[in-house]
Amino acid sequence: MIKGKQKFLETNYNYLIENIPEIQLWTLQEFTSAMLLVGSRTFCVDVNGTVTNVMVPFSDMLNHKRPPDAIWAYDNDL
Repeated sequence: MIKGKQKFLETNYNYLIENIPEIQLWTLQEFTSAMLLVGSRTFCVDVNGTVTNVMVPFSDMLNHKRPPDAIWAYDNDL
């Protein structure tokens, strides 16, 4: 699973370099660190039928227990 994630990140990095040469300002290691940092802070939500990832400041700090003892949800109507 880890090797698959590493390959996924490397493939994305190379794709970006081909299409946005300025990405080369960052090494693969820096790109990977940034992607993992952001990815660990996002939540999947359904926004009017479209599932997407969002960053919700501070919400990633709510729960570090297993099983979780806090929940939150996104409401399309609000």
